[in-house]
Amino acid sequence: MKLVIALLFSTLSYSLFACTQEAQFIGKVSGHRRSVNNVCLFKVDSFSWFGPSVICPLVEGEVSGYEFNDKECALKEGESISGVFIKNDNQIEIY
Repeated sequence: MKLVIALLFSTLSYSLFACTQEAQFIGKVSGHRRSVNNVCLFKVDSFSWFGPSVICPLVEGEVSGYEFNDKECALKEGESISGVFIKNDNQIEIY
């Protein structure tokens, strides 16, 4: 019983103080462009599936309009993309 209470407390403490917002998704690449610095940027929309974390959810509205770095400049407009959004310090990345 003590173990259950300790685990519950540590989970709650983690979710309250060290919350990393996450969501799994399947969507489409949109707004693919090159910036002034010649960096490839894109957005993700038209989600066919969006599954926010139960403990620390990242909601769909937070990623709408957010531009991500396409480091390899390999993505194409309208291409399907899937992964995990992770938000740390007001920065959202895709893994």
